[in-house]
Amino acid sequence: MSQSLTNFYPPLGLTVAEEVRILERWDDDAVFRRYLQCQPEPTEVMEYGRIRARVKCVRARIRDLNILRKQIEPRQSSYIDADLAKVLFRRKVLAWHMFLINQLPVELLVEIFRYVVLGTHVMRGEDTQKLRLTWVCRHFREVALADGVLWSRIVFTDPPPWTRSLTFFSRTGEAPIDLCVNDITFPNIPALDRYQVAALVERFLTKARNIRSIVFSLTDWVCPWFVLRFLSEVPMPRLEYFQLDRSWEPYLWSPAQFRNPVGWESVALCAGAAPNLQKLFLNGISVNWDTVHTAKLRALDIRRLAPEASPTLQQFRALLQAPNLMKIYLHSAVPQFPEGQHLPEPIHMRNLRELRLGDMNCVSVQNILRSIHAPDIRILALYHMLGEDYTPLFELLTGRFPKVQVLTASALQIENNDVAKRHAIRWFDSMPDLRVLKAESLPNAVLFSCLLDDPWKHRDRDHPYMRGPPDPSDIDKMNTLLPDLHTLVVDKVTAADLMWFTKERDMDGHPFSLVTVPEQIWKQWTPLQQSALAFLDKRLQLIFNHPHNVTKEEADIRVELDEESLSRLRRMAI
Repeated sequence: MSQSLTNFYPPLGLTVAEEVRILERWDDDAVFRRYLQCQPEPTEVMEYGRIRARVKCVRARIRDLNILRKQIEPRQSSYIDADLAKVLFRRKVLAWHMFLINQLPVELLVEIFRYVVLGTHVMRGEDTQKLRLTWVCRHFREVALADGVLWSRIVFTDPPPWTRSLTFFSRTGEAPIDLCVNDITFPNIPALDRYQVAALVERFLTKARNIRSIVFSLTDWVCPWFVLRFLSEVPMPRLEYFQLDRSWEPYLWSPAQFRNPVGWESVALCAGAAPNLQKLFLNGISVNWDTVHTAKLRALDIRRLAPEASPTLQQFRALLQAPNLMKIYLHSAVPQFPEGQHLPEPIHMRNLRELRLGDMNCVSVQNILRSIHAPDIRILALYHMLGEDYTPLFELLTGRFPKVQVLTASALQIENNDVAKRHAIRWFDSMPDLRVLKAESLPNAVLFSCLLDDPWKHRDRDHPYMRGPPDPSDIDKMNTLLPDLHTLVVDKVTAADLMWFTKERDMDGHPFSLVTVPEQIWKQWTPLQQSALAFLDKRLQLIFNHPHNVTKEEADIRVELDEESLSRLRRMAI
């Protein structure tokens, strides 16, 4: 009975919407991948003559369908479009059948393999892509195994004894090697002990001269010290990126934590022989700062060091004199400034574009700022500055970095009095190019109230707008603080403060074009609080990967800085 019903009433076909969707997606890579997953493994020799004949038939069918589409214009037929999409997809499959990939020169095949592997996210299937290339056929396997670059990016996501990752390591040949060992971020990896870390590092030393980047993020607080000790006598001529992190306990790194006097001595960084070092990140671990090569250093990130483990004033100035230094991040790592002595002349840093300072008292921040002269800084961040009056810092910052475009104020304390507000407003007013503001974990709403104040009340005779008749194009900007500020990124800010601040900016005629809130914070607000922000409409954006999510405007600024840096390096090479 069911068979007879099927004959009289065949299954319903696709809807019009589904037919149109097929036409739109026939060339989608996801559709092609899904098709390949459904195909059986080929077991027969391919007859190229038959494939060419089928291609001719498919081309003729495509031509006929296109003629038919033109004949019925301006009308459209979803059935014709769907049929055309299917035939186009069939032609795509046949074209790949005809592509003699095994007859390509090895150099081209290697480039294709690299595109497939290195174009895959390192945590989303890169290892599997590498292995798949060795499974296809003998020729693919030989080509893949002979190319060291294909295996040179290694993240140790497999458990000890790391059979897969060390196999990749053995296949790198003479290619530059990028290594990452992380038992903090990856939950499926057990915490490594010092003996396992020592075994890994000893294996790495067999190809130390080929290592280009090395990242260790370890739970055990003493393991990073063992990494440094093993690398302290080994030159790494290719090393460009060095990152060493440890867990939060103990918070500050101090040699006094070692019972053995051997641990009290500072450890050399790669025997002082890493001449190509470009980026140095040390989180909760110290080195012998005199052994750091600075000729090509571009980024310096130092965090969580006790005073005795931090650089001395002379060592700090030597680091600042790196000619290509673009980024500095100091968090709970204050150089050893001598008390009661005048600081030397500031070091002119013409290439510094990003400065981040955090978890320091007011005097320490001022000493760091007085040690540098960097008028071209575009990205400035101040983190966790609480517990005292930072008004002298705002006074020092006024006019110091006039080209800042991205400002981060995270847990930044501004006293709620007239003097503090005046200096904070004058500081903001001295950054007229500011486009992105990141306000996070603010102890109160004083920062927002400062940004809404009348700047004319706080300008002195030295302000550019007070020196002469204004430019007609600047008249609209003169009466508003930060008129080019269009992007606001908030985190751990009350919904009431956010609503008040954004509404006031709207009323002043300088509305934000984008306001971002972490999705987790948004879910914590009540429906009433959420509805109070409805006036932002499409300007309000929820972000899912805070703080790693970067707005488009900030991304554009960073791209500009990178392009500027590359052009400068090219000029230096010439």
